[in-house]
Amino acid sequence: MSQLARFIWRMVGRQVVIVSAALAWSALFSATTLFADVEVTLKSGTSLVGTVKIDGNDAIVKIGDSELRVPLTEVDTIAAVDAGPDRQAHRLLTSALEARLTNDSGREVIGLLAEAARLAPDDPHIAYWYASSLSDAGYGQAANDVLEKQREAIAKAYPGMTDQLVERIKRRVEMEKMPPALVERLDKLNADLGKQASSADMRHIAALFRLVDHEKQPIERSAFQIQCNNGQDENLESFDDGYFVYTFNRHRNNDEQPCNLDVTRPGLESKSFELNGSSNRVKDAGELVVRRYDEAAKKPFRIHLVGTDGKPVVGARVSFQGMSPRGNTTSHTLTAESDAEGSAEILAFPMKYTYHVQAGGFNHGSGNVELKADAAETKPIELKLDRAIQATIRVAWEATAMQGGGKTTGEATLQVDGGPPRPYQYGQDNTSWLRPAQQKDRLTLQFVDSPFGYGGPFGQADAWVRVVESDGNANEGERNEGEASAGEPKPLDLDAFNELELSKIDELKSKLKQPRTIGGGQVTGPRPPMVLAAELGKIYVGRVQHRDMRTGQPIQLAFKVFVEEMATDDGAAE
Repeated sequence: MSQLARFIWRMVGRQVVIVSAALAWSALFSATTLFADVEVTLKSGTSLVGTVKIDGNDAIVKIGDSELRVPLTEVDTIAAVDAGPDRQAHRLLTSALEARLTNDSGREVIGLLAEAARLAPDDPHIAYWYASSLSDAGYGQAANDVLEKQREAIAKAYPGMTDQLVERIKRRVEMEKMPPALVERLDKLNADLGKQASSADMRHIAALFRLVDHEKQPIERSAFQIQCNNGQDENLESFDDGYFVYTFNRHRNNDEQPCNLDVTRPGLESKSFELNGSSNRVKDAGELVVRRYDEAAKKPFRIHLVGTDGKPVVGARVSFQGMSPRGNTTSHTLTAESDAEGSAEILAFPMKYTYHVQAGGFNHGSGNVELKADAAETKPIELKLDRAIQATIRVAWEATAMQGGGKTTGEATLQVDGGPPRPYQYGQDNTSWLRPAQQKDRLTLQFVDSPFGYGGPFGQADAWVRVVESDGNANEGERNEGEASAGEPKPLDLDAFNELELSKIDELKSKLKQPRTIGGGQVTGPRPPMVLAAELGKIYVGRVQHRDMRTGQPIQLAFKVFVEEMATDDGAAE
C-alpha cells in the first residue's frame, strides 16, 4: 500500500487530483476504470495517453484498440489531460517515435500512429512517420496511400527527407509485386544483414536479380553460370518469374570484385553480366535481359577434314559446344559425322562455339568459331589431321614433402593414342605434372612446375629437365630441330631406365646441357610448362614443384621419364 500511496495524479498548471491510499488499496483487488483521456508519465519520460485501469500492481493503458500493461513501479505520474484530438494525436506520435527508438516494435508503432492519423488526418508530421513506419514494416502500398494524400504538405514539413521517403516506398511497392516467397526471403535476409557487425572478418553478401528474355519470359537456372571473385560458400536460390537471390561470404580484406553471370545455353543470346552484392541489405541488380532465338535463327557450321596426304577423312566425329563470351562452355553438345568427302555440317544457334574432331587413326583436332546472328553464312573450316602417334611412356619419381621432409616414390606407365591430353583429376592423378600431348605430327612432353599461383613453397628452386642418351654425352638440345646427325646413338632400353637412380639425377644437371624447349604447352600455374619433343629410347630427368595428390601438400619431385615405344597409327615406327 505504501508503494501505491506514492502515486500522485496531477496536472501541471491545472487542477491536481489525488488518489487516496484507500482507493489505491482497493485497486489491488479489482481492476477499476479510473479515467478516460489521462496521461500516464513513466519514469523514463515516456508519456501514454488513453483510458487507464489499475490491475494489481500494473496500470493498463488502452490506446485505441491497443492495451499496454505498465508496472506501477515504472509510473511517475497519472494526470488528467485535455482530450482534444490534436493534442492526443501528438502525444501518440511522441509515444510512437519513442517506441521506434527503444524497441522498434513495428506493430506497436503502427498502432500508435494509426490512431494518431485518425485523430489528426491532416497533420503532415504524423503522415510522414506513419508512411515511413508502414514502409519499414513491409506495407509498401499502404505507405504509398498515406504519402500520396498529403505529399505536398509532407514535403513542406520535411523538405530534406521527403524525396528519400518517396524512393524507399517506391522500392517497397515494387518489391511487393514480386512472388510472396521471394518477398519473405528478402525481408529475412535484410533483417539478418542489418545485424552484421561492421568489424566482422567474414561478411555475408547478397544480391537480387531477375533474368528474362526479350519477351519478359523467365530464364531457368540451368541456362547460366554465376561466380563471384573472392567469394566463398556461394548459394543461388531460385524463385518464380525468373527471380534469383545470390549470397556468398567474403573476407573483409578481400577486394570487392563484381560477380560474373554468363548465359551459356544455345538458343539464348550469349551474354555476360556483372553484378554486385551488399553486406547491409540485399542489393537489387535489376532485370537482366537476353534474346531468345527461334529455329529460323540457326546458322550452319561447316567443316572439311583431310589427312596430311590430302585425302578426305571419312566417319570422323565432330562435336560442337557453346561458349560464353568469357570462355565458359555448356554441357549441351551437338555432333555430326564427316561424309565420303570429309565434310560435316551442324546447324546451331548464334553464339561462340568450341569444336573437337576425333577420327580413328588420326590425332584430334579442335578450334573455336563464332556463329553471328547477322551473318548470312559462315565460311567452311578446312582442317588437316595428322596421323595419331601411339606411345608407351614409363615414369618414376621421388617426392619430398615441404612439411617434415618425408620422401615417397611412385611409378606409372602412360599410354598415348593421339587423343586430347588426359583430363586432370585432383586427388587421383599422381602424374599430373607430366602431360604427353601430340602437336601436329610430333609428340611432346609437358613438364608442369609450381601450380600454386605463386613462385613455389621451396623458395625459388629452379625447375629443370635434361635428356639422357645412349652415350651419356649427346643431348637433344645440341642439335637444331630436324637436323640429322651422323651415327645416330643407339636408343636406350628399359634396363637403362630402371638402373638410373633418382638419388643421383642432380649429378646430371651439370653434366648435360639444357635441352631446347618448344612452344605450345598449356599454361599452368605462374610459370608455363617446359615442353620438349618426345623421342624414342631417351630418358628425361629433372625436378619440378607440385602437389601431393593425396594430401594436397606441396612437394618437390625428382623424376625420370622413358619413351619406351612410339609409332604412328598406321604402324610405321617413329
